[in-house]
Amino acid sequence: MDVFGTIHTEDYVLTLEESEGNLFCHIKLRNWSTSVYKRMLVDLNQIRECVGVPLFCNIQRTEDFKIKLAMMFGFMIIAQTDTTYLMELL
Repeated sequence: MDVFGTIHTEDYVLTLEESEGNLFCHIKLRNWSTSVYKRMLVDLNQIRECVGVPLFCNIQRTEDFKIKLAMMFGFMIIAQTDTTYLMELL
């Protein structure tokens, strides 16, 4: 995957990577709160407006917090394997 762009804050790092023409979102959380959620939501909405294509993420099925987090931002499960969910943000 090639890095398309990164947003660094005190609370999180949001990275977009391109793979086979698709953009994948990776989030590394350092802190979590309602205000962090709101800032991340603004950043994701701005990214969606700029790129104009769906964003994807892969999450291990055992990572409940990450799955809930992705769903809070509007990602939906579109495919799965025994170990991983593929999620899409339209």
